[in-house]
Amino acid sequence: MATPPGVSAKTFQAAIKKYQDAIGKEWVFTEEDDVNLYRGANSPFQGEVYSCNNHSFMRFNETIKDAIDPNGILFAGRCGIWPKREREERENTK
Repeated sequence: MATPPGVSAKTFQAAIKKYQDAIGKEWVFTEEDDVNLYRGANSPFQGEVYSCNNHSFMRFNETIKDAIDPNGILFAGRCGIWPKREREERENTK
C-alpha cells in the first residue's frame, strides 16, 4: 500500500498497526487486492454494511439516490441501491 504524501513509512506502518490492534486485522486492508475487493459492487462486505442498525445505511443511500436521481436512470442497482419505482415493484411482488 502506498504511503500517503508527507508521512514517513515508519509513521504510516505504526498507524496501520494501531488501527489493526483497535478494530482487528481482518478489517484493515493493506493490499491493493483487498481494497479492490471491498470497493467492488459485489463485495462480500456489502450485506454486512447495509444490514446493521435495521438497514439504516441502506435506507439513507436510497433516500440520497431518490433525491439525486428521481427517474432512476443513473446506475440502477449499483451496489444494491435500486430506484424507488423498482424497490416498490419488488415489494409488490413479495
